[in-house]
Amino acid sequence: MARGNQRELARAKNMKKQEDLKKSQKLGDKNKRMQNDADKMREKQAAGGRESGGCRGCRGSQQNAERETEEAGGGSLDHMGEKLSFHDVQTKDGTTMRIFVFHPKVPNYPNVKFPGVIVYSEIYQVSPPVARFAKDIAGQGFIVAAPSVYHNFEGPEPLEYNDEGTDKGNNYKIQKELKSYDEDADLTIKYLLSLSTCNGNIGATGMCLGGHLAFRTALDSRIKAAFCFFATDIHKHSLGKGMNDDSLKRCNEIKGELVMIFGDKDTHVPLEGRDLIRSELRRNKVQMTFIEINDAQHAFVRDESSKGRYDPAVTKLCFEWLLELFNSVYSKIMRPLKLMGHERALTQVKYNREGDLLFSVAKDNAASIWYSSNGERLGTLEGHQGVIWSIDVDPETLLCATGGGDLQVKLWTVENGKCVYSWSSPSPVRRVAFSPDGSKLLVIADQVMGHIGTISVYDINRDVSTITQQSETPSLVIETEPNGSKATVAGWSENGEFIISGHDNGLVSKYDSRTGELISSLQAHGIHNEEKAVGVTDIQFALEDRSYFITSSKDKCAVLIDVDTFEILKVYKADAPMNAAAITPVKDFVILGGGQEARNVTTTAESQGKFEARFYHKIFEEEIGRVKGHFGPLNTVAVHPDGTGYSSGGEDGFIRVHTFDKSYRDFLFDAERTEKAAAAGTI
Repeated sequence: MARGNQRELARAKNMKKQEDLKKSQKLGDKNKRMQNDADKMREKQAAGGRESGGCRGCRGSQQNAERETEEAGGGSLDHMGEKLSFHDVQTKDGTTMRIFVFHPKVPNYPNVKFPGVIVYSEIYQVSPPVARFAKDIAGQGFIVAAPSVYHNFEGPEPLEYNDEGTDKGNNYKIQKELKSYDEDADLTIKYLLSLSTCNGNIGATGMCLGGHLAFRTALDSRIKAAFCFFATDIHKHSLGKGMNDDSLKRCNEIKGELVMIFGDKDTHVPLEGRDLIRSELRRNKVQMTFIEINDAQHAFVRDESSKGRYDPAVTKLCFEWLLELFNSVYSKIMRPLKLMGHERALTQVKYNREGDLLFSVAKDNAASIWYSSNGERLGTLEGHQGVIWSIDVDPETLLCATGGGDLQVKLWTVENGKCVYSWSSPSPVRRVAFSPDGSKLLVIADQVMGHIGTISVYDINRDVSTITQQSETPSLVIETEPNGSKATVAGWSENGEFIISGHDNGLVSKYDSRTGELISSLQAHGIHNEEKAVGVTDIQFALEDRSYFITSSKDKCAVLIDVDTFEILKVYKADAPMNAAAITPVKDFVILGGGQEARNVTTTAESQGKFEARFYHKIFEEEIGRVKGHFGPLNTVAVHPDGTGYSSGGEDGFIRVHTFDKSYRDFLFDAERTEKAAAAGTI
């Protein structure tokens, strides 16, 4: 049997046992770090005034879509002062359910197809705030259907936001049969799918009662994604006649992506209820994001009659998250695998040499190993007592190393996940990296706690029979203080001849790996703009020959540097602090990842934090595209060794594994296209 197959079978057999033992463990909330995002957004907007998310969508004629609605048994009417399209359907109990329909407006494209979104209202039916919310979603390129769910008791008109309306809505909510709620969902889905302008992708969202109905609709496999605002009654199983719903019990039926969002001051769904929902979703391995907003109350997105609970800044932010979810799920371009295995923010992801395995660490205390092809987790590496800042795997995928804030460097065997040796560090470990042949391991110890920052090099014993016998002391120690700076990242050049390090003052240094002599230093960052924060955040080498490398920095730039000449080759300028940078093989691109820190989002020119992976042409230095998906800054990026994709890890606690599609592989600048045509003799 080939070595790769033997290794894979041994890995799967041994590490799967560890994974099985952890299936029932409660995972912490991955998303509470997003609270700073929402917390600070409030400062950007003055209290008062209606804000429903803002439409940046297309404008133009929607007559064809509206005509189709009317011909299919619908029409239009003045609804609370606004003209709305609608479609009436007959239910099994003989009542008529009205579905209000909101069409995207796209000029000169009468035959374009759109994804659909079902918007469920609160207990007041399709009220003006719900209609505005639905209209805003439609403005972003979706067909929106908003059903009036109390057709069993009265017409489609909204209930008043007063005591009488509240009492009516609450009473109807528990008098309506569960099977009637489910029929409403089925009829609405079928209606959207019947439209020639719908492309077949359907999602759901809603607030309060509507949040629960969106959750329940997600039990239907036709629903690709659901975004649920402060969903009531799920934790109490109290929806419908008899107040004994099975929504949470059936959550394992949810096949699409799910976002649950609550305010932490929500008295309708208290902390215990939110914890129950979160734990059940995790126990059933639902692909979900669970967010609790600091100081937000129930109904914080309703822009009228909310009794002071409306929060315009948070509403706008949530609307952007909703669009991120639907656009990501519906997109056919580079649809990623979304890996959920960490409780806190990612700090580093790393492929092995073959690219079949992906290694990840985070601000929790366990590393994870995944199959990169399908996102299955092989197992976890447990032993650290705090944040793990760095991970690396040797060229043969025999050993991997981790370093963390618990002052420990640990060496692990990949096939069984056992820790075979630990080194103590005088200060937190910021980076670990194997030499190209795997015989040495460099370790960066932070310059804190009275310790001078160092790069230590350990000789690695790779003999399997004596692998637990490692040298306790490093063979080389480099004190990294050129001009008073400390090393933040480091790596090896080809053949391990040099150690290249990046520093907190923007310097990049080259050391002789045998003697520790400083050969050269270069001010790589802090010179391209006026940014004050210039620390180097990442260093990655060209996979082909390690003859050049890229660094990223808080100065919103990335720099390409030649190892031999130690000169800057290219500069890539972004619009936000960069935390990671990687060079793609095969295609002449580089990928940058970063974004405004969550607590500083209000300092940006836009409301969003620029949480995208940015693609630049390596030669021309021009940005060519962005990939969205994370709900916070990207902290780490790694490119697949054969150039077929990349992975990113974010502050949101998620890993997204992307496979490049045909549009990526075929992309050429005009100059490249001309050169290719000339070489082929076609011009």
